[in-house]
Amino acid sequence: MNLKTLIFLILTFSLISSGLIGISSPAYAAHIYKQTLDVEVGGNIHAHPLIEDYLDKNSLNSRFDFNLEKGSHIYHLGSGKGKKILICGGIHGDEVQGSLTVVSMLYYLKSQEYTGTIYLIPFAIPIDTEKNTRYYNQSGNVYDPNRKSDIPGTPVNKILKFAISHKISYLIDVHSGIGVKEEGMVYYGNSFEENWAKNIQNNTGCVIKTNPTNGTLRSEASKRNIKAITLEVEKINQGVDVPVQTELNILKKACVYLRVI
Repeated sequence: MNLKTLIFLILTFSLISSGLIGISSPAYAAHIYKQTLDVEVGGNIHAHPLIEDYLDKNSLNSRFDFNLEKGSHIYHLGSGKGKKILICGGIHGDEVQGSLTVVSMLYYLKSQEYTGTIYLIPFAIPIDTEKNTRYYNQSGNVYDPNRKSDIPGTPVNKILKFAISHKISYLIDVHSGIGVKEEGMVYYGNSFEENWAKNIQNNTGCVIKTNPTNGTLRSEASKRNIKAITLEVEKINQGVDVPVQTELNILKKACVYLRVI
């Protein structure tokens, strides 16, 4: 070690010790801030037997407040600085595996080191989860909510507006569907999202596809320069526990790629 290097190290150590130079380190989600996102979509998610069984079996009821009859909740982890990521589940109320994956991720992050700021919406439209339906009834107008995220006043447009106003850089929309292979699936759009999806595929064996669809949260977010992907697992043939664990693993790998966990 030469004299210049030694002097540099001594000065650097002195500045760190004095507090003039800070070292960034991962944070823990010891405190999770919760707010109501949309008061118009409130519902009793506990009325869905698969959800109540999963929450009880995994002791999640006692750890988080999922009383959503007065509106959907969004959970904030972090200081609002660094990379900002939004993870959303439950846009389709009959896709409980997606919602429970986000719930499980919330529980996981509670004691996990992370960087940046992470926002989670486990149940985007609680009333549809209560009714176990894919379609949202807005004053008699019944429609697929994930085809109208570009329409002001719709539930998913409110999520999109939140993402824009909070300067979200990355969005992960979590679903379940029919005919999905047991390894799960990731949908992507642009080149960054494709590389993101390929990395997840290499680490999980999931299928990846590109399928831009106007009006979906993923596509509309991507149009606004928010990097976005959609996760899918099977919702019919495998029950709840196995798909949720499969999708949770995919979700974790998605976050590892972004270097937030």
